[in-house]
Amino acid sequence: MKRLAILLAVAAALAAAPFAYACFIHSPLPVELIEDHITITITDNIAVKQYTCTFYNPNPQAVVGGTCYMEFEAGAQIDKLTLKLDGKEVEAEMLDAEKAKKVFQEIVAKGGSTALLEFYGSGLIRAEVPKIPPQGTVTAVLRYTQIVKNDNGVYRMQFLNTNPKAWLKPLKKVTVNATMHSQKPIKSIYSPTHPVKVNRIDDHNATVSYEEDNYLPKTPMALYWHVAEGEVGVSALTYRDEDERGTFMMMVSPTIDPATIPVIPKEVVFCVDTSGSMADDNRIGQVRDALKYCIGKLRPEDRFNVVEFGTEARLFKEELLTASPENIERASTWVDKLKPRGRTAVEEAMTLALKLFTTDSNAKTLIFLADGNPNEGESDTDKLAAIVEKLNTRHARIFTFGIGNEINTRLLDMLAMDNGGTSSYVMPKENLTERVTEFYDRLANPVLTDISITFRDLKVEELYPKRLPDIFKGQQIVVFGRYPVDDAHWAPEHEVLVKGKLAGKDVSFPYTLQFPAQNPRNEFLPRVWAGRKVAHLMGEIKRNGQSKELVDEIVRLAKQYGIVTPYTSFLITDDFVPGAKGDVAMRRGVSERMEKDKAEAWGPPSAPAADSARNLAGAGGTDGVFEEAKRSTGRTDEQVMQRMRIIGSKNFYNTGGVWTDSVYDPEKQKDVKVMKAGSEEYIKLVGEKPGLAKYLSLGTVLVVYQGQAYRIEP
Repeated sequence: MKRLAILLAVAAALAAAPFAYACFIHSPLPVELIEDHITITITDNIAVKQYTCTFYNPNPQAVVGGTCYMEFEAGAQIDKLTLKLDGKEVEAEMLDAEKAKKVFQEIVAKGGSTALLEFYGSGLIRAEVPKIPPQGTVTAVLRYTQIVKNDNGVYRMQFLNTNPKAWLKPLKKVTVNATMHSQKPIKSIYSPTHPVKVNRIDDHNATVSYEEDNYLPKTPMALYWHVAEGEVGVSALTYRDEDERGTFMMMVSPTIDPATIPVIPKEVVFCVDTSGSMADDNRIGQVRDALKYCIGKLRPEDRFNVVEFGTEARLFKEELLTASPENIERASTWVDKLKPRGRTAVEEAMTLALKLFTTDSNAKTLIFLADGNPNEGESDTDKLAAIVEKLNTRHARIFTFGIGNEINTRLLDMLAMDNGGTSSYVMPKENLTERVTEFYDRLANPVLTDISITFRDLKVEELYPKRLPDIFKGQQIVVFGRYPVDDAHWAPEHEVLVKGKLAGKDVSFPYTLQFPAQNPRNEFLPRVWAGRKVAHLMGEIKRNGQSKELVDEIVRLAKQYGIVTPYTSFLITDDFVPGAKGDVAMRRGVSERMEKDKAEAWGPPSAPAADSARNLAGAGGTDGVFEEAKRSTGRTDEQVMQRMRIIGSKNFYNTGGVWTDSVYDPEKQKDVKVMKAGSEEYIKLVGEKPGLAKYLSLGTVLVVYQGQAYRIEP
């Protein structure tokens, strides 16, 4: 259900003022929402929600009051509704979606802000608001009980639907705190829109929280959670509207406690850069702390060693040692004496490290930390990656950490991708010790490894990630893909088989999941899928060099879905215009930036780009897209949103004061219907095509809907 907020609109008779929030008041002067706090208690499928909002009357003399309309999601089953204003309960009336549409249409027809149309199709709660004294406040508390719909074990909730995006109106503070309890195990918790904090108390209880000051709304918060019996939970969310293909997100979430899994001895080698540059920002001190932490977490049945390298590589011991208390203490003492010195001999270090693995038994892991570019021994990236792959005869998984900005990201990516691991980048302002120890805590508790997913009777395309990672304690893997739909002969149920290794033994889990022909919900999915694909294509170009086809695809996806990276930042410059001319300029910019990065595979241009790809590959929906745009361009929230807006599954760019649909092509869509906002023709269009209304909330807009282009003018 969408949340409590306030949108100001003034009826024509009262001298129109703009709508400000997702609950609107007929009043002569504006009122500001300054804080919004949401508390939710979820027990199985029953949610008790409470919204506490503080409104402020900024007018120095005028008293403001009126009728308040609060939005709620269409179809929501609501019980025990109470609304209090400054502690006093007031009468509230619920209007279903059809009655609410008439309210929306009447206000816009009388000159009210089109921003209100963002909430068209929702229901309304109507109540009288007492007068707020000049520069005074009133606190509204809305509390109700809602039945949350269960879709094959997946629950969805939506809230924090504050000011319309068209207003660029930040709130001073927002908080969300949700408590979950389920009789069935909670397999996964996921927000595609906001970076929430999830605390899993046990298999049946969890908390979710989010807090931000000066919060600028970009999209409502969506929260999904999946409950199911069994050792591994698998669920799928889907979206298909106008596109010929559906988009899906599959979550694989074990609830197996690693403590109950038979312990498999592992072999771990830490390969650490101690070149002269590690003296910067006390990196060597943080590495020492991280190494001692990881070594101290080894089990008695594990074996380990440490390789440090500057101009030369040096072993702690000549062979792998058991993780006895005595050996752990000796290794920690040795690590304390590590000092930064000399150059960077990566080839020699990796040769020594990989030769330590002498048997095919046990799980093997090599953790590689470096802050520079190889400059001693072999330094060519491709040749060095090939040498490492050839030396890795025992199939150790290699996990790489790049530290700072002066790093060869292409090499670290290749070492990880070629050898079953992952690459991570620690930026200068990040805490290296925290990042490494957090990673190792997960790595030390494997739950399901060597995972594969088979779609038995469903054709799927463009799956990301291409290689599925292992699942460690408290983790889940999320897979995105597309599926073609034959509307004439389509059955929604399809079989999926998840395979992997549990405690070294082969296991498989069959599931029947729903992939419907049509599903207009989950609009975030195509954008997140596109982000994963762009990250993959950026990696391919970094690894193998660019081609026209790869660059064209990055440009197409970036433009359509608003994916701003260091390579596609042209999207939010004043020079960008939709159409063929803009595409040509973008292709040139992407190509030139990638050529520069290829020539400078390390150094300041490389690290932020690699960090961008990492963020993009792990980003959620709208909020993640905007955060990456800020990181890539150095612009503020307001500056990015002045150039780009995301509404539902569509992306719009501000071109000459007109919000233009990213898929609009002036060469192809020459038949454009033009109309005035608030006109009879406009109101009729909204009534006939309610799905179009949210895009019209942008005001002056050029949008393509169901194949037809519409231009709305003030």
